[in-house]
Amino acid sequence: MKEAKCGLEKFRLEAPSTYAGALVPNVARPDGFQVWDSSPTDPHFDLDYGDPNEPLRPVRIAATLNATASGKIVVGSSKPIAGLHAVVSDLVAVNAKGSIPAAQIEVRYALPTGYEIAANCRYLAGASRFDGLSGNLPQEVPVREKGKVRRNPEAPGVPLVFGAVVPVWVTVHVPRNAVPANYEGALTIRARGEQPIAVPLRLSVALWTAPDPHKFQTFVEVVQSPESVAMRYGVPLWSKEHFDLVEKSLGLVAQLGNKTAYIPLISETNLGNAETMVRWIRQEDGSYTYDFSVMDRYLDLVEKQQGRPAVVCFYVWDIFLAPTGGYRWGEDRFKAGHLAYGNRGPEVSLLDPGTGRVTKLQLPRHADADSVKLWRPLLTAVRDRMKKRGLENAMTLGLVSDRVPRKETVAFFKEILPKIPWAGNSHVIFDNYRRDGLVLKYQSEVFDGQYVPEPSVRRIYGWKWPGFGAYRNIDWVAHTPTEVDDGYPLTTFRFLGEVELLSGFFGFARIGADFWPVLEDKRGRRVGRIAARYPKSSWTRLDIRTALLEPGRKGAIGTARYEMLREGLQEAEARIFIEKALDDKTLRARLGEELVSQCLEVLDERTRTIARAVNTFIQNGDIAYGGTWATSGNCWWQAPGLVGCQWYLGTDGHEATERLYTQAARVAKALGKGGGEPGAKIQ
Repeated sequence: MKEAKCGLEKFRLEAPSTYAGALVPNVARPDGFQVWDSSPTDPHFDLDYGDPNEPLRPVRIAATLNATASGKIVVGSSKPIAGLHAVVSDLVAVNAKGSIPAAQIEVRYALPTGYEIAANCRYLAGASRFDGLSGNLPQEVPVREKGKVRRNPEAPGVPLVFGAVVPVWVTVHVPRNAVPANYEGALTIRARGEQPIAVPLRLSVALWTAPDPHKFQTFVEVVQSPESVAMRYGVPLWSKEHFDLVEKSLGLVAQLGNKTAYIPLISETNLGNAETMVRWIRQEDGSYTYDFSVMDRYLDLVEKQQGRPAVVCFYVWDIFLAPTGGYRWGEDRFKAGHLAYGNRGPEVSLLDPGTGRVTKLQLPRHADADSVKLWRPLLTAVRDRMKKRGLENAMTLGLVSDRVPRKETVAFFKEILPKIPWAGNSHVIFDNYRRDGLVLKYQSEVFDGQYVPEPSVRRIYGWKWPGFGAYRNIDWVAHTPTEVDDGYPLTTFRFLGEVELLSGFFGFARIGADFWPVLEDKRGRRVGRIAARYPKSSWTRLDIRTALLEPGRKGAIGTARYEMLREGLQEAEARIFIEKALDDKTLRARLGEELVSQCLEVLDERTRTIARAVNTFIQNGDIAYGGTWATSGNCWWQAPGLVGCQWYLGTDGHEATERLYTQAARVAKALGKGGGEPGAKIQ
């Protein structure tokens, strides 16, 4: 790339010494206690401080009925902060009769438990991103000092001043029956030795009712890991304490509209489970009965928290059961584990009812002659239990990946459960799926999506799945953004639902809920996740690499990423509501030309904003893959959109959300609906 002939590199503003105080420097942390406003999408780090030249502005939150939305301020100090406490008032409607009580508003404090890719390039020392959101803080927030500090090239001689920093999140749960109006209230910040600071709160609530999460039309898969929870909290697997902790994770996942559940019937799968959820019990005559108590209890909690899942995958097959050979580039770890395992059958958990001891039981390969009499009573009982729950139509077998079961294995399961389809997670869907008799109900894949097109050229409605080629007759097709990890920008999580719809998918898959680092190294540090901990079941780039939740003191808690995803999914539902009205000729006619034009304008501008907000804007160098990276379908998930995030922070995201919800309200009024969806249910 050629250097620019001319350009502004830097400038300096000075004032004569006689004008002392005329300029307030902002190149280092000011002395004393600070409170400054911020956007929830703005990542904050433990080295941040507020610009002393900026006034403290009101916290602005845009929401709609039956929705959740957040605002944020940041507290900082050059010394430890003792006794920090934030109190929110009721929100009172302006020019209307109504209020939202403080009991409907969460106040949480962000913890420096996260990271962001390349953040250390922007700071003079290692920076931790605030992510976990807790309702409690220690009595004193310490100054977080760093060991290694780089020289400041922009302000030579200005030292890096460490400080205590705490973002404070205000999350409003708007009731379904609230009065649509503008609301006002206050968030009061108190700390020992400091004067209270009252920050104005401004909330707008539109007259559109967001659907309950279990009715979201965007396909959401956030995978829960029971064994990660047990290992993180040191509780016995499947004990009451364990199930109580698992329920907290499931409750948070349910608020995102999660549509899947996984029940491992074999051990050591890609999900990292050491045990199966159905335990085998050997009888005196050599036959087996089955203990379903773990499976039943887990499904009870799934239904209690998220309603009836769309897909319940019974994990009966993984890639280590495929024939050896045919290894690809990058599969060295899997190859070693696969060859060591050999062409054996699966392992399951064997329970001794007398002692409660669980060991492994090696079974023959599925296609072997003895397998039918072992598996038929188990799978028949599983199907009967699912039928009793009313979930037989959600039942799938799995899990197909870039390797698929032998033709005879598919035939084996079809003989026992002839009407039960499969689930798959792979890079692409393969031609031999149907050739070998493999019928899919649910498929997540990586590469067949499109980049968000310019809406004046083409508008894509991911919810309007037409089915094509190998995908025809598959109920759900979602995208697996394989490279997205916990360090991606918050805009990636905020727009994950919408960008998938705009790329042609129902939604997204294989985002981890609580796959926390629980595997310890030699020094006792938690450094590894259990996903793919067994080399024989490593899926390489398809392994789950995220944990959307944070381990709190008494169970999982939300994160900044979680809240951004939740708000983004609500906005995706508002988009779908409007788009379905525009797409239906009868409903569109009822809207009228003026409202149709307004809807298209709002949605098209939003599409352009999202395309930029998740973009890398990198068009040269290795990461650009020949100069096409910033405009390819892989752009937003194959590399973090750090530049796009910074661009988005310069826009008015609050106003954009307000416009979307207002437009949904206008459509609802024109159709005589308060929310939900016009037109037929997605099939």
